[in-house]
Amino acid sequence: MRIDEINTRLAAISAEAENEGADINALTAEADALIAERKAIQEAGEKRASLLSKIAAGEVGKRTEAVKEKTARKAMTREEALASEEYRNFFAKTLMRMPVNEDEQTAARAAGVALTTTATTFVEAGVAADGVNNGGLFIPTEMSLALVKEAELVSPIFRDIAKDNLPGVLKFPYKVSGTGADIRTEGTPNPDGQIEWAELELTPYEISETIRVTWKLERMAVPAFLSYLQTELIAAVKDAMIDQTIYGTGTDEVTGVTASAGSDNEKTYDGTDPLAAIKEGLALLSGKQKAGAKIYISNSVAEEIMFHQDANSFYNFAVVNGAGISTIGGYPAEKDPYLHDGDIVIGNMKKFRLNEIEPISVSRDSSGKQRVSDYTAYGIVAGAGQPGEFVYISKE
Repeated sequence: MRIDEINTRLAAISAEAENEGADINALTAEADALIAERKAIQEAGEKRASLLSKIAAGEVGKRTEAVKEKTARKAMTREEALASEEYRNFFAKTLMRMPVNEDEQTAARAAGVALTTTATTFVEAGVAADGVNNGGLFIPTEMSLALVKEAELVSPIFRDIAKDNLPGVLKFPYKVSGTGADIRTEGTPNPDGQIEWAELELTPYEISETIRVTWKLERMAVPAFLSYLQTELIAAVKDAMIDQTIYGTGTDEVTGVTASAGSDNEKTYDGTDPLAAIKEGLALLSGKQKAGAKIYISNSVAEEIMFHQDANSFYNFAVVNGAGISTIGGYPAEKDPYLHDGDIVIGNMKKFRLNEIEPISVSRDSSGKQRVSDYTAYGIVAGAGQPGEFVYISKE
């Protein structure tokens, strides 16, 4: 065998190297070549033995199926890509300037991500120059859902509104009034009914917040970085999104619930008797509008109600170990910590539409002088409520 021949010659070279007059350079070159040849022969033998073993165990067929499955996964939809582990890793690695593999790149292409940088390793910006902006990466589905779920946990108003994910400027028709049905004599034709329709137009606006991360933190492992960035994203974007949903003016931002109420359904009170103010607010809605309506109160209003005392200085509610406020006047009631002090909102939040036109993405800018990176979360949303369906009560 060739290996036996190589081993014999190597033994001879070893003996020759003992002689003082031996050409050490020539012997070294020959020995290195023989050792490399022997290694290649041994590796080929190991691969041959492994192949024969796999054939005997039927594993070659399994690998073929795995390759087919991998190929099929490359034809994933955008939604599947954003929800995949490969894209999640691509998202984190690209932000951290780490190398990405073929599967991660495939997931990014399926998600429609087009980067403006081809960097595969982390490159620190100079003292006077910023790093290359990555052009924006859609955040993975699980992070996007976590953001929305977190917002829903802290704001009942945001939780209860109707949400959509539709592209473009949307118009939702809604009924203003109509003649309705009536009892008819048998055999007589129905008169032409009349329904007045209006459109709720949702104009898109940007929502953007920036998170600052030190270069030291960027050296975290991929799972740890994803967890950290998710927490920071939620903290940065959640407040802006909820605040626009409730208090957006409609000028370069969402038309929030309070602005959708309209001047006819806005009222103020002195803050001393919120229950009386709620009673007056309910009177502004028709019977049909009250169907499904809920009363949302700020923390200060809840405290004013809970700690109210009668003429004998007795609390009207069990303030210790009590159940809290769940209904007011027979209508469901909830505290919303995002309502300003003294504020009250009444209405059916299904009459408000919030549309996420552009999913939230993240881009990265780096500052070498400060050794930090700014991650900017960016998205496009639109929202508005049907006019006259909500009541907004504020403290004077």
